[in-house]
Amino acid sequence: MILQRWLPNLNLAIWVTAFGGCMILLNVLHVKNYGWAQFWLGRAKVFIITALIVVCLAVSLDANSDREVRGFRYWNNPGAFGHYIYEGSAGGFLGWWASMVSATFAYTGCEVVGAAFGEVENPRKNIPSAVRQTLYRIGIFYIISVIAIGMAVPYTDQGLTSYGGHHDITSSPFVIAVTNAHIKVLPEIINGSLLVFTLSAVNADIYTASRTLFALAKDKQAPAFLMHTIKGGVMDGVPLGAVAVASCFVALAYMNAAKSAQVVFVYLVNLTTVFGALNWVNILVSYLFFRKGLNARGVQVSQLPYVCPLQPYGAYYALIVTVLVITFNGKPRLITVHSGH
Repeated sequence: MILQRWLPNLNLAIWVTAFGGCMILLNVLHVKNYGWAQFWLGRAKVFIITALIVVCLAVSLDANSDREVRGFRYWNNPGAFGHYIYEGSAGGFLGWWASMVSATFAYTGCEVVGAAFGEVENPRKNIPSAVRQTLYRIGIFYIISVIAIGMAVPYTDQGLTSYGGHHDITSSPFVIAVTNAHIKVLPEIINGSLLVFTLSAVNADIYTASRTLFALAKDKQAPAFLMHTIKGGVMDGVPLGAVAVASCFVALAYMNAAKSAQVVFVYLVNLTTVFGALNWVNILVSYLFFRKGLNARGVQVSQLPYVCPLQPYGAYYALIVTVLVITFNGKPRLITVHSGH
């Protein structure tokens, strides 16, 4: 949908083939090529999201064409929390919870940093640094960007998908913010910038999936050919079989080329969200048992190279919330059906 904004008549299958092929090639080459690509894509994402936050704040604080200072006005009218299905406190709670479930999709993948730890150099130094950077980026970019968007765009804006907007890039709140402010050219720049986020996600997902399959094969929980690695050359150390199997799922993107298949593709995205949350549950449970194992052996947590703050209480809290998200995922939609709304 990002590229269709510029070339609406060009078949989407061409873009899937071109970009999908590039991402697969990066993962077939030595892992340093994956790291190099993610390094520069990561730097680009930091610059882009920072620029978007600044633009939204500028739009809210005075930089729009009508010279109207909005500030936090939209937090009062129509309000910070939208009602969903019902009015009143029940509708406010359902609106908040529906947003909670949707936000899970945005956070899935933050655990990907752990998949590369087995191949990192100087792990005692680099792993703690990578974990801290991930935490800082989530705290700064995710939360501040949501606040900035809430200042620039009301949840009742007709351009949003849930309020009748198109299911394309024009329903992005960042695009809506600059469009409402009558700032030309910027929507096109934002559109191109979001392509960087997409490519980075594809690159990371192929890498994570292939290394997961490799680990399963090494533990004899998957076919042995998945742990076969190339020796020497530009593909040294690459589990080619695992990368090949993981890359096959790129073909699912061709479903976007047919209008009738796009609905199924949305279902797959929702399914991916649930699986991502289940992955969090596995990580959290493993961590809690890891802590129990340390206690049983008399090992102090302070002896570890890195200790995450608020643990183990943070892990228990995250586990409870994640289980609730998985359990009640889709329930507001069922309420809509049963209530006749």
